[in-house]
This record gives sequence, structure tokens and C-alpha cells, in this order.
Amino acid sequence: MYETSITPGENLTFATLFGWAAALARSPRRFLRDMAKKGGYGTPILYLAFWTFAASFVGLLVSFVRPSAGGGTAVVRLSGLIASPFIGVLAGFFFAAILFVIWHLMGSREDFQTAFRVWSFISPLWAAGAVLGLVPYLSVLVLFASIYVIIVASEEVHGLPRDRSLIVWGIICGFFLLMGLLGITLVQFARNLPPNFQMPSPGSMVR
Repeated sequence: MYETSITPGENLTFATLFGWAAALARSPRRFLRDMAKKGGYGTPILYLAFWTFAASFVGLLVSFVRPSAGGGTAVVRLSGLIASPFIGVLAGFFFAAILFVIWHLMGSREDFQTAFRVWSFISPLWAAGAVLGLVPYLSVLVLFASIYVIIVASEEVHGLPRDRSLIVWGIICGFFLLMGLLGITLVQFARNLPPNFQMPSPGSMVR
């Protein structure tokens, strides 16, 4: 039983804001199996906006504990916090479109609204990632959790075979993980360069 006895994705209330997040954490498979695939965009937009704001707020708090070089001034951080729900919703439509295309290439017959609802209702993961940001590189766990949840959504929401879902999303996850490791390697390489290091000019390389 869900605490609210309301189907996930229907009738958003203050209780379901946290109840659906808890249900997702307890059993992603059951949560996505029971999720309403239709019902308009209002509920998923509000839900996504709330959890994007929550993730940004937690990230702001974490930035005071672990300040970063590119963190910006307090005004910039506050502006980012205020704008985060709007940016999160716009980004949600963009990423839902990517998911929609991939799922259709995999054989799904569900429409765009279903893809957007999946993206919106797994958004509590972003807040979890912000909390994990307290420990360097630990937030990468959210990437693996997100891939797992999307694999489950491929099966439970879109009715796709497990083998196909594991192969497709495993390849995508591996690609982004490889790009992330490459980025970290390049950053570490740049930090280890001597302060007076200069790239050779094309003319000197010809000589």
C-alpha cells in the first residue's frame, strides 16, 4: 500500500510529493508499474518543478560545506535557485524527447506524455544526488540508479524485453561513464601541468 492510496501520477498533493518519492525508493519496479501513463502534464510538471527546486536548494547548502571554484557569488547562487524549477521543467521536456525517441527505436508504442511522466516522477533522484554531493564523486551513484530505473521503466511502462533494455541502456551508460572518466583524466592532467607551461606554436612544430 502507498501511504496515500492514490495511483502514482494522479492527484498531486503535499502528501504525494513525498509519498511517491518514498514509493520510488522502496520499489522502483512497483512504482513504475502502477504509475499513471496519462492524465495531462499539470501533475508531472509541478512534481518535476518541486524536486528540481529541492535538488537546487540542497545543492546550495552543500556548496557552503564544499565550496567550488566556479560556484559564483551568493546572488548568482540565489538566482540559480529561483530559476531552477523553470530550467528543470524545460530540461525535462528536452530529456523526455530523447527518451521518447530511444524508446520508440526500441519498439515502444507509448506517446511522449508517458516519457515525460517517467522523467518527472523519477526526479527525486536529483535531490538524492545533491545530498551525495557532500562526498566527492559519490553523486555518480545517481547515474547508475537513474539507468536502473530507466531500464525498469522500459520493462514495466513500455513493455520492452529485459535483454533489449539491458543492452541498449547499458551501452548508453557505458558511453557516458567513459566520457566522464575521460573528462576527469583531462582535468587532472591540466592541474599537473607546470604554471609556465605553453603549448608549442605551429611554426615551432614545423621546424
